Amino acid sequence: PKDAIFYLKDSILYLHTGASKPVQKVFLDRSGFGQGKIGYLTGDGQLPSRWEVQGWTIDGAGNLKFKGKGLIACPSSDPKIKSWTVWADLGIATPGGNKGCLPFTAYTMKTKPVACKYT
Repeated sequence: PKDAIFYLKDSILYLHTGASKPVQKVFLDRSGFGQGKIGYLTGDGQLPSRWEVQGWTIDGAGNLKFKGKGLIACPSSDPKIKSWTVWADLGIATPGGNKGCLPFTAYTMKTKPVACKYT
């Protein structure tokens, strides 16, 4: 799919996989090593100590935030690849050494959930 369906429960952000599949949680690494790296993990295994899953909120305007911070997107360094990576906006202009990053607002909306296992 070209879209991802998320849901928020107890300040943890999940990818919607449906009841029969393992959960997929969104994590964030705000350490100096991670610099705001966002990813997801499948299942309920042990998290590395610097990874955080709790702290996601939706503000009054419907914007997704992590502990009050917005998001930043960075283009691939390979001009042949037209993808972007998403990071927490921790005030680092070049997270992970990426260049050309842009802050953005992740606006949320209610929709009919479509289950999918993301890879």
